[in-house]
Amino acid sequence: MAAVAPAPSPVTLVLERGRRFSESSLWDLQRAYFEREGARAWSTGTVPHYITCNPYLAAAYAEVVLAFLADCDELDRSRPVYLVELGAGSGRFAFHFLKRLEPLLAASPLRDLTLTYVLTDLPERTVEGWRTHPWFEPLVACGRVDFARFDAVVDEEIALIGSGVVLAPGMLANPLVAIANYVFDGLPQDCFAAGRGRLSERLVTLETSCPGLPPDAPEQLAHVDVTWEEAPVGPGRLADPSAAAVLEAYRESDTETTILFPTAALRCIRALERLSGGPLLLLTGDKGHASAAELPGEEHAPSIAVHGSVSLMVNYHAIGSYVRLRGGLALHPSHTAAHLTVAAYLLGGAHDGFRDTAAAYTRAIDDGGPDDVYTVKKALELHFDSLPPDQLLAFIRLCGWDAKIFLDVLPTLTACVANAPATLRADLRDAVERVWDSYFPIGESRDLAYGLGRLLYELGDYTGALTYFQHSLGLYELDAHRAYALASCHGVLGDRALASAWLDRALELDPAFAPALDLRDTLATL
Repeated sequence: MAAVAPAPSPVTLVLERGRRFSESSLWDLQRAYFEREGARAWSTGTVPHYITCNPYLAAAYAEVVLAFLADCDELDRSRPVYLVELGAGSGRFAFHFLKRLEPLLAASPLRDLTLTYVLTDLPERTVEGWRTHPWFEPLVACGRVDFARFDAVVDEEIALIGSGVVLAPGMLANPLVAIANYVFDGLPQDCFAAGRGRLSERLVTLETSCPGLPPDAPEQLAHVDVTWEEAPVGPGRLADPSAAAVLEAYRESDTETTILFPTAALRCIRALERLSGGPLLLLTGDKGHASAAELPGEEHAPSIAVHGSVSLMVNYHAIGSYVRLRGGLALHPSHTAAHLTVAAYLLGGAHDGFRDTAAAYTRAIDDGGPDDVYTVKKALELHFDSLPPDQLLAFIRLCGWDAKIFLDVLPTLTACVANAPATLRADLRDAVERVWDSYFPIGESRDLAYGLGRLLYELGDYTGALTYFQHSLGLYELDAHRAYALASCHGVLGDRALASAWLDRALELDPAFAPALDLRDTLATL
């Protein structure tokens, strides 16, 4: 028997060796990915975003923000309050948030307050996508929304594109609200091993299994292998005294841990604090560790998730310690989050001056908040096809008329229409309107408008169905299915000319499309 030759060893290329993690080229690849992809990073589903861009989370944030503004004394009604979202990505969270905040504000003593919501991100393509989004146009026209390019790692000012205003230290007349969802997990971090009087830095080496790719190509993120080596930590490693004190506390801890240290996140918080010059509320949701007990043991290397971009766990425990050292208030979940840690940080005011904010955080986020609802959703979605329609509608209402959930249950709801009583049919029509009102399109493959039109058609509301099929046509390219849907509506509404015209278009696009062929035969006999 001939000997079997061993498989050749994979060829690898060292991209860097023994670097501080916060200075790794990994972060440059990360930036290059988002610069290239723009909104496609989210519309294709490559980068996860649903958990931080849904109506329920937005409603919880709106409640906390309103309480914070109520806690702040002497608001200047003649000047706007700025709400700045870092790494606003698809723009969907901003839309949901304003939908939920505005009615709360209108019913409160702060109804005359002027708010400007500023979406920020670094990639120019992303910002341009917001500027041309039709859902934002009326909000921009009335001054409720503006946009800016902002680098959370280095920038100290925020230049608004629409109004031309530059938010800089010393110029804000009112408190600042900042929102950072799925942001800190993708900013540069450092890595240390600490505890029992010992502190060492973990330096990173990157090797690629695709040496044929350019070293700076974003595709390298999917092929990079990360290894670590220990190095001593010299004096003055961190220039920020508060950050250095947080790191020193880890050295003196009785527990040995691997510390992902949020270097860039802390710098960003310090910049926001300077920018505010007064009360600051930062709301942030991410996968992370909020308590010392959740931190990984010293033997665990950091886990780096790759999904087009890269992300890591966020050390909210370190961020909370930093905020407290700076005289602020850190609000963390009282339990270990299953999927999403949401934290609130308050700086620039006395702790007892934020009582309503703290109470709102407990009520809206900690006690049955976004993480719990998402956990329940993950369990229920395994059974969507077997739940009765009244239970499905109850869950959709609970989740703030969430379009994704509605699309997930739409086949089940559509199948029950034939035997639905009048009350359920009325509830379904109401749900269609509310879900559409809460929807912010980002070019995803699933067509909500078409699905809503199909449901209304089954309900016998042909005029309503036609409206939503036309919405679909405004968001997606014409295909045989959409042309056939329009032909069907016009046909049942008695407009044979338009029905025939759309039917011709359907058959031009797909000459073998069976439903269109059947409808052509039906129209010919009328």
